[in-house]
Amino acid sequence: MASGSSGGKAGTGPAPFRWPRWLAALLLTGGALGIYAFWLFTGAHPVCQVTTTGSTVTKTCGLPDVADFGYVLAVVVVLLLPDAKSIKVGGLEFVRLTNAVREQAAELDHLSQQVSQVVHTTSNISVTFAAARLAGVIAEGEASGQARPATDLTDEFGDVGSP
Repeated sequence: MASGSSGGKAGTGPAPFRWPRWLAALLLTGGALGIYAFWLFTGAHPVCQVTTTGSTVTKTCGLPDVADFGYVLAVVVVLLLPDAKSIKVGGLEFVRLTNAVREQAAELDHLSQQVSQVVHTTSNISVTFAAARLAGVIAEGEASGQARPATDLTDEFGDVGSP
């Protein structure tokens, strides 16, 4: 299972009580493996079955089966589930909604920056064209000997310095 990463926005960080849950899962797993290893190396046989066939009673003892540790595995999964980004079971994949929302927010931020850049570039182009047009009118007036006052040009072209 993959763990979540802490984001910069509220509500996008790791699930609450992350470290205590991971510590509990680690201790539970380590404890179960430790007990099993102890039983294996000491020769203890804590699991016994008694079978009765007619008047014969048979007692067989041994180590717990791997399936007996299914409960431990289930508890560990429940402890680590809040940190899972996605879960795949067979061909089905379940993705956490918070991850999808986080991805959409990042995409929106990126698009917003692109739109802002396009608006800024368009504004710069408009100012450049207005300044070029104004320069052309001034040059035309000087060439014909009919210079116009600056206030007339400002009225005609607007404030050239602002977008």
